[in-house]
Amino acid sequence: MARQVYDITGMHCAACVARIEKVVGRLDGVSSVQVNLLTGRADVEYDAARLSAADVAAAIEKIGFGAAVARREARDPGREARRAGRRFLLAAVLTLPLMLGMIGHLAGWWPMLPAWAECVLATAVMAGPGNGFYRGALSAWRTRALTMDTLVSLGTLTAFGYSVYSWLTGGHELYFETAAGLLTFLLLGGYLEALAKQRTGRELTALLAVAPARAQVLRDGEYADVLATEVAVGDTLRVRAGEQVPVDGVILSGRATLTEAMVTGESMPVLKEKGATVIGGTLNGLTPFTMRATAVGEATMLAQIIRVVEAAQQSQAPIQRLADRVAGVFVPVVIMLAALTGLAYYFVLAPGNVEIALLRTVAVLVIACPCALGLATPTSVMVGSGVGAAQGILFKSAAHLEETGRLTTLFFDKTGTLTRGEPSVTGIATPLAEEKFLCLVAGLETVSQHRLATGVLAYAAERKVEPAAVTEAEEIPGTGVAGVIDGVRYTFGRPREESAQRMSWEAEGYTVTELRREDESLGLLAIADTLRADAAATVRDLRALGIRTEMISGDNAATTRAVAARVGVDHATAEVLPLGKAELVAAAPGKVGVVGDGINDAPALATAAVGIAVGGGTDVALEAADVVLLRGRIYDTVRAVVLSRATMRNIRQNLFWACIYNGIGIPLAAAGYLSPLVAGTAMAFSSVSVVLNALRLRRVQLPEAPQE
Repeated sequence: MARQVYDITGMHCAACVARIEKVVGRLDGVSSVQVNLLTGRADVEYDAARLSAADVAAAIEKIGFGAAVARREARDPGREARRAGRRFLLAAVLTLPLMLGMIGHLAGWWPMLPAWAECVLATAVMAGPGNGFYRGALSAWRTRALTMDTLVSLGTLTAFGYSVYSWLTGGHELYFETAAGLLTFLLLGGYLEALAKQRTGRELTALLAVAPARAQVLRDGEYADVLATEVAVGDTLRVRAGEQVPVDGVILSGRATLTEAMVTGESMPVLKEKGATVIGGTLNGLTPFTMRATAVGEATMLAQIIRVVEAAQQSQAPIQRLADRVAGVFVPVVIMLAALTGLAYYFVLAPGNVEIALLRTVAVLVIACPCALGLATPTSVMVGSGVGAAQGILFKSAAHLEETGRLTTLFFDKTGTLTRGEPSVTGIATPLAEEKFLCLVAGLETVSQHRLATGVLAYAAERKVEPAAVTEAEEIPGTGVAGVIDGVRYTFGRPREESAQRMSWEAEGYTVTELRREDESLGLLAIADTLRADAAATVRDLRALGIRTEMISGDNAATTRAVAARVGVDHATAEVLPLGKAELVAAAPGKVGVVGDGINDAPALATAAVGIAVGGGTDVALEAADVVLLRGRIYDTVRAVVLSRATMRNIRQNLFWACIYNGIGIPLAAAGYLSPLVAGTAMAFSSVSVVLNALRLRRVQLPEAPQE
């Protein structure tokens, strides 16, 4: 399956979104399509053997919209606002004489403009800056669809057509200023909406701007200034004081004090020395250093973050389906209500009075528009996911942003999640010489991917013990490692038997491992892994949010109980293999999430409704996780839940006001309390109010872990 994102032009409301999704979704070979009104993009997944990217674009263009393959580098967040501003300014210049003429006539200051002048000015507005509404309505009509453009076109053409008829037959009821004024106010609303929408993507725009443009690369023994896009993996680079790191890499010489706030949300500078990893886009302090490039272009951490944020903002939250269903029937219902209103006035409420019937019909048509309904969800999703990215919390889709706040239970892995994942050897009990024991253990641990292996290998290196050569090595998930040394099979991992020494160490919260030669025990090794400083606060504050916490670990029961007691989780389960963790998660009631380090927890992370991975630097793209905590802080779990709930609360507010607005506005317009001009203005500003409400999420206060 192929996937392509398109930039769409010409969309105005949720009905436009529904129309594009319906047409593209019916194409032979398309498996999914998601259209985002706010970003103006369509994400299409299709079978490349049956359909091409050009075919999809052609189908979109056939129904009256513009479609082009999206290019990140070509995006200009201010372009839409500038175009909308020019259209409004031209319409305002043409409409102003009409409005002044009407006001002056009503006040008795001067006569109205000649009818022919009014007709010319109104025609100029409709054919010039306002023609987009009519082109959209015409293309929708050709495909038997009804959109916001249909409502606006019907309303303004009705007012304009009646005015022409009245002028030609000698009547005095002219509403040219109503048609032109409606379009002008709608264009003003569109301009203000574009300005507000531009602000919603500020975080993503800031991320795009972080990427450095140039780099100092070693070429033929000298450092040359080149484009960052020309850097290759393995190149040696120089980063001077105050410069941004061009790409991901490792420090070769010198030391760096890096500010990583623009990537991870971590505000405090981080000291890094030789061998440490550095992230492209971060800002160097006062000391220069050299580095070797390890990831460039789309493989860098910054590029991965941008892709995740863009995907989240493009995707649809499940709650969006409600708005889509309403929008699908909204426009036809409004047209029917407008027609009934006009007929009711002409035949019953104001018999034979065409003027009143016309005004009430136009008012109903223009006040009811699904723009606000279509913007209610994507605006909040864009702002919420952007705020999360700025705070080091990556939601991979809008669905995960929504689901995180609904979690009722969170399962935590122990090692590397609630603990720091920086283990150290605290004791050895063996009948062998300690160096011999360490030689065997270190040899086996060289093939292990478990975090505890790093502590064992570091201890052996500190004691200057060379690891034994191992053949036929294998890692047994949840059990340990095994291999052949000098023709004999050894295993190192979970102890098989109880002993006083093991019980003593486990009571202190240490993880105890055993070295065995065939079936003979050769000794025990104790490893301590300190708790994260914010682990207890995380569990406490999650409980305050109404979320039950459980810990699952492959470690023994005694060690697991000791850690669980110190952290304060509601329940702990020990000696669970990776697949067993997934089974526990699947069997748990309610909306269940898993927090893990993304290494041994992939099955559980994938099984959960929301998998949350605690990042450890450059491991951004943890495939099994739905949410990634870039700062590597467990307390960001609490902050993710709070942000999710704030975003969903904001979406519900937007949907409520979008519906209430129409629920109140349509009856008022039908009852004659709103003139067409007032109705058009109110409709235009309803969309702006939704976007402005979403922007309030930028000020959401996320809790910080209290100092322990």
